[in-house]
Amino acid sequence: MYDPLAKDFPAYGWEYPFIELVLGLLFLMRFQTQIALYVTILVLGITTFGVVKTLMDKKSIRCACLGTALKLPMTGATFIENAIMLAMAIWMLAF
Repeated sequence: MYDPLAKDFPAYGWEYPFIELVLGLLFLMRFQTQIALYVTILVLGITTFGVVKTLMDKKSIRCACLGTALKLPMTGATFIENAIMLAMAIWMLAF
């Protein structure tokens, strides 16, 4: 597990997919986008921190990007994906 918040609060790990689903729906419906952007930055910031720490520690863990359907290792692509989404959220708030 690479999410530092889910390590301390296991319930958050179960809620995380639903948080992402709600955020995605808010963006699709263009409803409360500013709040959704702040929550996205918070959630992705925490997750990206965990990804960076895991990659720097050279731990070999599965990426949760695609759930349990595919057993893919976490790589730099996971960091790039999170960093781009984080940058997009910051960009959308700024402009």
